[in-house]
Amino acid sequence: MSGRVRGLAALAMSAALGVAGVWGLSVGCAEAEGNIYRPPVCSATGGCGDRCVNYSIGEECDDGNRLPHDGCDASCRLESGSDAGDTPPRDDGGTDTTPPADDGGTDTTPPRDDGGTTDSGSCPESPCRLRPYCGCAAGEKCTVNFDLLPGTVEKLCGPAGSATSSQTCTADSECMAGTVCAGLFSADPASVVAMCFDYCTSASDCSGGGSICLPLGSAALPGYCSHACDIMTNAGCPSGTSCRPLEIISTGEKLTDCTGGSGSGTQGAYCVDDTDCRPGFWCADTSGLGDTECIAFCRVSSGICSGGLSCNPFDTPMTFGGVEYGYCY
Repeated sequence: MSGRVRGLAALAMSAALGVAGVWGLSVGCAEAEGNIYRPPVCSATGGCGDRCVNYSIGEECDDGNRLPHDGCDASCRLESGSDAGDTPPRDDGGTDTTPPADDGGTDTTPPRDDGGTTDSGSCPESPCRLRPYCGCAAGEKCTVNFDLLPGTVEKLCGPAGSATSSQTCTADSECMAGTVCAGLFSADPASVVAMCFDYCTSASDCSGGGSICLPLGSAALPGYCSHACDIMTNAGCPSGTSCRPLEIISTGEKLTDCTGGSGSGTQGAYCVDDTDCRPGFWCADTSGLGDTECIAFCRVSSGICSGGLSCNPFDTPMTFGGVEYGYCY
């Protein structure tokens, strides 16, 4: 499932009707290419020392401090030379001559406990596992070090928060174990909003109509669950976000997710994209000539639309959680 994600298109009225909004994003200062891989979101106003690599201002690394001699210097540039200060050590290209120190005794510290009710011993992955979660101490969680350059995967234990997958976040440390803070798709790149997402290894890990398991961008990582939400009432999405139907272009698989940005436009209001419309509405070209306006979603089974409008089904049925949705026109 490596295709791009777009807003649902093709209303029954005309083949030209539809939503633009191809899923391509750049979130916070963690820049992403493509449409599925979403790195954790850091503060957009942060700088060197905020654990967010901002390549646009010349950063090459960001280890959360501005101290030299630890692999990442005070200007957030990669250091060369001794790599003894890094965890795990960065490789300086030389040959290590000093082996790790050994105290000669017998290790007495048991493996870290994942805090669960069932513990079958040590964590089968080192240093930790993202899903099912294990391997970190109390108050920590298994996360991914996105400070490294794209294409490199490194898991580590980091601070765990209390935010669940139904809440927004500004940093990965705010989300609880088993979740990751990631940017939401938005038709307007300026609408930067992030939420906690549940990790998943299969479709069965994601619950609720519209929630599916999407790849995180590397076979070495689990996926993440899109948010199950109601595209009419916005239930399942926090304030400031909108529940939208999306589609995997390469497969046609449909899903729901909370998206960044929401406006105030209702039925018939002019719009440029979905972010101009309030939750429960989407921006559609109703003439095929660029005459875009906000259109309300409706439930086909009830056929209820305000203002004497009719509830029309989509050419390809759009069904989430056993409910078929259409549009009012």
